[in-house]
Amino acid sequence: MLVAYFPAYYIAHHSINIVAYLKDFFVTEQWPVGPPWFLWVLFLFNVVFVICYTIGKTINTGFDIVYFKNKPALFCIVLFVLTWLLYVPISYNIGANNWTGFYPFDFQLNRVLLYFGYFLVGVLMGNSDFNNGLLSVHSAIAKSWWLWVLLAVIVFMGLTVIPTYLGQMVSSQTLTTFGSSMIYYTFYAASCTLSCIAFISTFRSKIKTERAWWNSLSENAYLIYLTHFVFITWTQFFLIKFDIPAFFKFSITFIIAIGLSWWTSTLLRKFSLVNKYL
Repeated sequence: MLVAYFPAYYIAHHSINIVAYLKDFFVTEQWPVGPPWFLWVLFLFNVVFVICYTIGKTINTGFDIVYFKNKPALFCIVLFVLTWLLYVPISYNIGANNWTGFYPFDFQLNRVLLYFGYFLVGVLMGNSDFNNGLLSVHSAIAKSWWLWVLLAVIVFMGLTVIPTYLGQMVSSQTLTTFGSSMIYYTFYAASCTLSCIAFISTFRSKIKTERAWWNSLSENAYLIYLTHFVFITWTQFFLIKFDIPAFFKFSITFIIAIGLSWWTSTLLRKFSLVNKYL
């Protein structure tokens, strides 16, 4: 992140003084962690789960997530309700963009319960028979991939347009602020739910044949995640002086960032120590 955030510092201060930048990074900005912020949270989730599992492993709830294999609508409803309960109340009360933490140990306060809930859902799925269970290629969820994609697109499009109408209704006092917030957050929870199911079911249903580049992307995904932000910020920095439409800047940045972070990952993984752990 030291490398990734330097362009922002330069734009703000017009200085290449490295000592001043380090002081600003660690003291003034208090060590902004960037996209890797979630790694420590995920590690903490693992620790919490291990402790809970150790204490409660003798308890048999009788629940098996495979129960939803041929009940896609019920699975979607349950996941939506879980998403709503873990996200909407806390977001309404503390706001949707509040971050907290200590230096690099940042996290988005209103989403911590949602992330942990989805983490546990992932644990349940991972502990089931993946090839013959809930997300098997023959499950009702995978077979209905096109429906999930359609619903996800419709709800997402609704999510992008309703803020304007909700704002107008609040201004005209035909809708309360509370009602407006509940509608928006409900759309947001539905969009999260449907998008997750759409992506997973589509890939599960359609990607059945191995490809060298797919395998490479899978093997390098973690390091791409760790390094991509460096290439994003620097590419954007070099594109600032060019007066071209935002879409083209986005396309150039995306292609360069994914390409260079992928290439960097393949180079780093040639080192046995890096390849072993990353």
